[in-house]
Amino acid sequence: PTLDAIYIAINLLIWFAYFVIMDVRYQATLGKMAMRLRVVGPDLQPIAYGKAVLRESIGKAVSLVVFFIGFIWAAGDPRKQAWHDKMAETYVVKSSTDIKGSKANS
Repeated sequence: PTLDAIYIAINLLIWFAYFVIMDVRYQATLGKMAMRLRVVGPDLQPIAYGKAVLRESIGKAVSLVVFFIGFIWAAGDPRKQAWHDKMAETYVVKSSTDIKGSKANS
């Protein structure tokens, strides 16, 4: 492998690890934190590493493969789930609301 390929692979690994670790450990990336959003499972609890890996790898690849339609899908979805959220059974919610939009204890 060339030095460029190694550099790209390392950058992709760091990018992937950032999203997975932040989703599991803090329930949000820095951008989601700034917007007061969090990633949760159906029980409103933090997601496990397996779900985070599925969401950030295969899920997001599927979401962007056809002109980002999987991301755009969330705008019209009743639960505001993008395709990668549906695949991993996750939700991006406001820090103070539950999946249905009513107030939660957080």
